[in-house]
Amino acid sequence: MPLINEHDTAFIQHYIHWFKEKFTKELRNVISGEVSDAMPPDLIGVEQLIFKLHETFTLDGPITVSLPDDLIPIFKRMMIEVRRTYIPDIERKQEATHHPVLLKTLDENQRPIDELMRQEWLRNVSATSGASTTTRTI
Repeated sequence: MPLINEHDTAFIQHYIHWFKEKFTKELRNVISGEVSDAMPPDLIGVEQLIFKLHETFTLDGPITVSLPDDLIPIFKRMMIEVRRTYIPDIERKQEATHHPVLLKTLDENQRPIDELMRQEWLRNVSATSGASTTTRTI
């Protein structure tokens, strides 16, 4: 059960709601609106993990969080989606400026994501696949 410090928890809290909304919008709404009103059991399981992850990190203020082992794969999926979504935008902004203060700010926005993704406990687990791959196949 990895411990996520206050600093990382603060930046993760920023993305938790986004990830939950992304799942709802891109997966649940597509399936219920286009295919069926019933969600397949495996996707219900992914949704439950996302809600549990959301509950784990939506606490009052940044605190140290003990991430349960069963949430690590969905946490990794979230971090992959965060990286895919936000890092290209940060990199485009970095290419558009040479101002040291702006570059430092952009680096500070990217650093926590990269540092977290390099942690061994996260690198050594397979990400949950349902939240991302299903939206591509629909």
